[in-house]
Amino acid sequence: MRKSILMTTATKLILAAALLPLFLNISARGAEVKMKYRMPALMMVTWAEWPEEPVQQDVMAQFILSQGFNSVEVEVDKLEMCRRNGLYARLGDGDINNLLKTAARLKDDKSVFAYFISDRRRRNSFPGFARAARAFEKVDPNHPTMFINRANWNEFHDFTAQVKPKLLDFYHYHWARYPERRYIYLATFRELGVKNGIPVMRCVGGNSPLPQLRQTFYTSLAYGIQGFHFWP
Repeated sequence: MRKSILMTTATKLILAAALLPLFLNISARGAEVKMKYRMPALMMVTWAEWPEEPVQQDVMAQFILSQGFNSVEVEVDKLEMCRRNGLYARLGDGDINNLLKTAARLKDDKSVFAYFISDRRRRNSFPGFARAARAFEKVDPNHPTMFINRANWNEFHDFTAQVKPKLLDFYHYHWARYPERRYIYLATFRELGVKNGIPVMRCVGGNSPLPQLRQTFYTSLAYGIQGFHFWP
């Protein structure tokens, strides 16, 4: 039987207690920074090839929950399934205007985690991202938009300054590229999160061996990362 890559509940509680000071948004000068958004939980987001039958979707959802995940990447047609099974929905749509219309009626929906907007775009996209973030905040001030930053491009300071997100997300597959940068990026993203009063989450290479995944989780938690999602 394949061993779970996720932590036991006891391990999570021990780590949470030990690392609590890291989650407090205290600036370098010691002043408390107002949080723009707080994660609903330690977010573990995954995806699935969903069967067509609702009953089988529920079976899949319960299996995902049993493996320690609490959120799935879905479109709005799977939101009711998420509600039934106690999963958070990271909502996406190929048409951002449709997603914006959907967001307008979901501001009080506790099953929604975030709205996925884009992945791996350069700084010339940041003004458009800022407009998108403001548009979503106007219709739904309770759930963040998600833009995945490629850490290796080193444009995340500009991204944070221009887009002013409620959630900072990045990926750095350090087992494959630039392993010497892993702690530099972790420290830098934590600093940006603290400075701007926003949580940070990370995309992890899910095809890494289990010992490497565990090391990635534990070191990321030590730097205050509050959510994970996976590729592929």
